[in-house]
Amino acid sequence: MFRYVGLIICIVFTFVPFGLNSEMFSDAASEMAVSIGASADELSVIKIIFMAAQIAGLVLTPRLVRMKGVTVSLTAAVCCALLVNIGLYVSHTIIMSSMLWAINGFVLSVILISVNLLILDTCPRKQLPIFIAGALVFTTLLPMGMYSWLMAEILEHFSWQMFIVFQVWSYAIALIWLVVYPPSNRIFVAESKSNHFIYLLSLSFFSLVTYLLMRGSYYNWLDNPIYLDLVILSAVLALAIVLFIMQRKQKTITQQVLSKLNTNVYMYNAFLAGFAVMSSNVLCDSFLEKALHYNALVTGETKLPAVITMLLGMAVSVWVSNHKPALSDKIVPIGVLLILISSIKISFMPSYVSPEQLTIPLLLRGFGIGLLNVSVSIAVLMYFSREEQLEGISCFYLFRTVGGLIGGAFFSHFIHIESAQAINQVNSNVTAFSNTVMHYQAILNNAFLTNGHLPSQAMGANYMSGVVQQQVMTLTLNNSLIMFVIAICILAPILIVGKKIAAKQKEAAEH
Repeated sequence: MFRYVGLIICIVFTFVPFGLNSEMFSDAASEMAVSIGASADELSVIKIIFMAAQIAGLVLTPRLVRMKGVTVSLTAAVCCALLVNIGLYVSHTIIMSSMLWAINGFVLSVILISVNLLILDTCPRKQLPIFIAGALVFTTLLPMGMYSWLMAEILEHFSWQMFIVFQVWSYAIALIWLVVYPPSNRIFVAESKSNHFIYLLSLSFFSLVTYLLMRGSYYNWLDNPIYLDLVILSAVLALAIVLFIMQRKQKTITQQVLSKLNTNVYMYNAFLAGFAVMSSNVLCDSFLEKALHYNALVTGETKLPAVITMLLGMAVSVWVSNHKPALSDKIVPIGVLLILISSIKISFMPSYVSPEQLTIPLLLRGFGIGLLNVSVSIAVLMYFSREEQLEGISCFYLFRTVGGLIGGAFFSHFIHIESAQAINQVNSNVTAFSNTVMHYQAILNNAFLTNGHLPSQAMGANYMSGVVQQQVMTLTLNNSLIMFVIAICILAPILIVGKKIAAKQKEAAEH
């Protein structure tokens, strides 16, 4: 019983800050920028550095844990996270903040993998789904459904640094527990790993890809010379990594893990889950904030009921994993389908829709996310053998993170392009002498006179501009949601085919 108490303390006091960090750049961006004297553009660069460091942590953590063990790595990462957050509280310069956020991103990945290894090492198989789902509540479900509302409420009264103070206390509690009551330090057997040059190439490749996806999504990748050069350089790095790996006579442990077809199916499943969840989140937030013009507080309140259905979806996933494991694969498509239905419903909504009308689609989306995210995570984390868990968990989170990055970047880029096309489409239908415009101007003039104002061309143009902009954004986001449905319909069958091939291969091996 005592070891479960320690595990719960580790999960809560390390994963709550993890979830907060993932949301701070979205919900507290303007406050963060003001406190360090950065522009919005400079803060977006810091966010890219933070994300690139997280991916670097996912790549390097297996090597670190094999050298030092799980508990030592976790304790060192929590101690480092504590010092970094103290530094962020007192830092008021862009350079120092960039360095601290980079370190923070790296140690968060170490904490993520180490705590998951503690869960797998501490819990019996029957209780694993419960603890894995509990960890996902703090790293994924609450950040998507509750933290945006919570942050908006707190930022109404306090500085964003209140979250830093909370993280310092959380890490301090976790560190004290790990020092006073340390779990047994699981040591992994030394396995063949890639040399330092391969790691350098890999980190360069993932850093470039992260920059291209998060920064290049605001441009046309193939038209801008700088981004075109970076795309070519990324392709060269990827080719170099593949060639160096193929020349090795002895397979590394990561290659051995990824050499199985079933493992690759799970990795694609993780990629699809990251892509679907992040894409739907970007599009849903964009619709609420840009088309409906909700502020952060109203957006958070609108999304809040979906937390309940996320937790219900999580409960269903845990129950199925424990009592009907054969059905685990079948609830993943149900989760994807619910997210698609939610997106289709929202895509047909006008710009004057009320928050109450959004409740059903958001509840469906929440239930789908709970089913998809939790069932995929439980299935993947319980799939690996004890020797493969370290590299398997690292690859799982790497694929899921990259899938989310690609989804977010693609639809950010799609919204930019679609908005330009929507403006042309609206302009072609709206001319100064069209019956619609003349009728609307007459209504505006009557409204001005009713309210005691003399109608003027400037006032009318101002109102007309607002209406056109709102219609353009609504049309853009509706088309983007339809594109999301099309993208999932293209990607999902690949997973189904892969699972069928893997199942046939398994049957052939058994016979």
